Amino acid sequence: PLAAQDGCRELTRRVETRFNEYRGEALKQAPTPTARRFLEQQLGELGARTLDAAAGEEQRARRQYRSDTIKGAIDTASGVLAADPSRYETSIAEQRALIGSLSDVTADERRGMLDYAETQFAGSTVAGMVERNPGDALRMLRDPEATGPVSHLTGAQRLSLANAAQAELDRREVKWKNGMRDRVSGALDLIKQGLP
Repeated sequence: PLAAQDGCRELTRRVETRFNEYRGEALKQAPTPTARRFLEQQLGELGARTLDAAAGEEQRARRQYRSDTIKGAIDTASGVLAADPSRYETSIAEQRALIGSLSDVTADERRGMLDYAETQFAGSTVAGMVERNPGDALRMLRDPEATGPVSHLTGAQRLSLANAAQAELDRREVKWKNGMRDRVSGALDLIKQGLP
């Protein structure tokens, strides 16, 4: 497909201009008036189908460009949520309002954008929670009745984040144990040296 960054802006007009040039050249080469009338009729039908297809492609590309732009903005905003999970409710409400206000999108496209926003925002928010407090995050992830961002995670996200929270808890435990071992070892060395 014609995936132009600007949504195939003016594709229909460009196709019409080129088709009219082609049509003019073809009609000039018609050998007889009867052939010319036949060619005009055939080219008229072909032109209508061609312009209809171009208009449809331009509209589809425009919707795709808008969708890609919105998804990019959602990805950027979700990065903020990883750093500040407390902004989840505000951010998701803003995205819902923005997506809900879009005209010229189908209900399926709108639902797809909303699902994408909810999933991305939930994943980033919970990832930020895992980083800050893996124990609380793990409890929420294991709770089948959890609400808020956890309720918008896919099953794969939930499992992945639960594994990440457990790994972070394990890492912190090992770090704590190693720190305690080093302190006890240091204290024992001082005692061996005769220091109080």
